[in-house]
Amino acid sequence: MKRQVVVVGLGRFGSSVVRSLYNLGHDVLAIDSDEMRVQGIMGQATHALTADATNETVLRDLGIQDYDAAVVAIGSNIVPSIMASVLLKTMGVPYVVARAYNELHGNTLERIGVDKVVQAESEMAVTPWAASSRLPMMGSRISVHPGRWRSSDSERSGCTSSPAR
Repeated sequence: MKRQVVVVGLGRFGSSVVRSLYNLGHDVLAIDSDEMRVQGIMGQATHALTADATNETVLRDLGIQDYDAAVVAIGSNIVPSIMASVLLKTMGVPYVVARAYNELHGNTLERIGVDKVVQAESEMAVTPWAASSRLPMMGSRISVHPGRWRSSDSERSGCTSSPAR
């Protein structure tokens, strides 16, 4: 069954997740605050948007509450990662996966209700959340490359739509 998944953060890990899910046939909305990262994922996601995922109004306007799952792939920029995760859970996204930068970040994500915390520091991350019975068609392995999330310092209050197809 085709799922609707939003991926927040298009660094190496997030981009890899987007490509994997899109190649499996899912509808994937890719979001990042960095226009260059969004441009780089065009054609590899159903939709790619430049948007502030820590802005509840923006997320509601995008209809994120109707998505089947969300992946917060923001790594070392911990505050936006936590804020986006809280908003996604509060808005009722049924299954939220978040990448943790370190153990404390992971513990915090678990305490705010993230369904699965992924430590993506290794070259290959096995993602049992994707193979769980709640999302049976999303796949079970996603290739990632070592590295950390690098975020833009710009703060945007809106979003720019850039459909990939």
